[in-house]
Amino acid sequence: MSRVVDYKKSVTLFFVLLLFITSLSISLAHDVEIFNVYSFGDKAAFVVVNTTTLESYALIYNGSFVEMYPLNFSLRHTLVHWNGKYWLLQKGERGTVELYIYNGTLKHIKTFKNGSLCVDNDLEIKWNGKEYFLTFIEASPHDNPNTGECILKFKHYILKDENLIPVNVSGTPHWVPPLNVWLVGNSLVSENGKVTHLNIVNASLYTEGIAYNDTHVWLVVALNSNPSTYVTIYELNDLTPIKVYSTKVNGNVYPPETLRGNPILIQRIATPKSSNISVLSFNGSALLKIHSLDECSAIYPVSVGGRIFVLCLLKSKAKSAPNILELFEIKNKKTKFLNTFSTQGHVYVYNVDDFRGFNAFKLWKHSSLIIYTNESIFLFNSTHALNLLTGESIDLPDGLKTMGYYASYRRDEWILFNKNEAYSLKNGKFENLTSEIVTSLKTIISRNSIGSPINSREHEGYNISTNNVFAMIAIGLMAIIVVVLLKARNKV
Repeated sequence: MSRVVDYKKSVTLFFVLLLFITSLSISLAHDVEIFNVYSFGDKAAFVVVNTTTLESYALIYNGSFVEMYPLNFSLRHTLVHWNGKYWLLQKGERGTVELYIYNGTLKHIKTFKNGSLCVDNDLEIKWNGKEYFLTFIEASPHDNPNTGECILKFKHYILKDENLIPVNVSGTPHWVPPLNVWLVGNSLVSENGKVTHLNIVNASLYTEGIAYNDTHVWLVVALNSNPSTYVTIYELNDLTPIKVYSTKVNGNVYPPETLRGNPILIQRIATPKSSNISVLSFNGSALLKIHSLDECSAIYPVSVGGRIFVLCLLKSKAKSAPNILELFEIKNKKTKFLNTFSTQGHVYVYNVDDFRGFNAFKLWKHSSLIIYTNESIFLFNSTHALNLLTGESIDLPDGLKTMGYYASYRRDEWILFNKNEAYSLKNGKFENLTSEIVTSLKTIISRNSIGSPINSREHEGYNISTNNVFAMIAIGLMAIIVVVLLKARNKV
């Protein structure tokens, strides 16, 4: 009888220890949090944090995790951008801002002082795939952040190959791909900081936009003078502006900041009860009204692979009802209605190319996120990912549903994640990346490879985390101990 009791006790002890070790393994996996994802070209850099040690690591992903290395700098530094070669960081956001480059070691570039207290971040950064265009916002003696009475002063710089070049221009920078220059106000700035002033009216006083196709580049400037807007269109094919069109248009008219295709403008004419909204298109010699969208509360022009679309947001009058989004295509100077979709809360619309290498887009709770690439337009909400061009609706994984999450884009693959889970969306299907992330981080920690990247080919086929290996070894040892004990009892 005692043997039976001892046997039961041994088995019970074995399963208690098994449960303890398994729970230990699971809890250790929870020490990993995903901080953010930075995508550039065909790669994405996952920044993950060991919440126990507060150490951060970069995991480079190109369909699989191919490289891992620690990020050896203080958490007081903010990761701003990853260009595939090095990281751009800043320390501080208002007043005094320090700029750094990290490529295994931290290199100080410049300390900007006397920044404005009227904005959230005094350092604005844009990237064109080769160099950075930096704008530092300085304080004015007459600034009053409490009342919002501020005079913003701007200093511009080109950052190329770790060299900071001051640029004496004024205006908002726009990258012009066909010309390989930055348009800033009424000046063009090359990658080396060379400035070419354009012989046009001071464009910094205007709303300005760039439109281009395979043969032409247009600068569109619109000066609002209520109740009309003066529109002037220039060609910039050889860096010499040629005025090709000028007219006065009723209402408030503005161009998209950047558009691949012939210039279009959005016209809004206020009425006593509402406003009339129209899409205007430039055909090379005249500005034509091609469609009226009077019921739209907001219009978003979108360029995808040479095709131009217009997203029309119709806000619901009932608070609990979803808003409606209508999709049109502009073709042959006409609009074609394509489809209708429902949206949640506020709608955020972004061109993925404008944020290459920057941190991922955030989907706030009860909102909708629309991101367009050169191949697609995707809408993300709290339950679905929706391809607006095909109408395909894809359920989100349970780990992301009804929660806020982030979205990033790598070539032809979407990456959706929160701090605990990450997924890849490709060809209409989700794949869970979480276990691979945990495995990669545990591998680099267990191998103590501080200071040297790990190539995934060194551990190809190794898909079990260090914690799981530990748990399996411990379970195996406990099993051997139980068997030995049982044999010993049987001999008595």
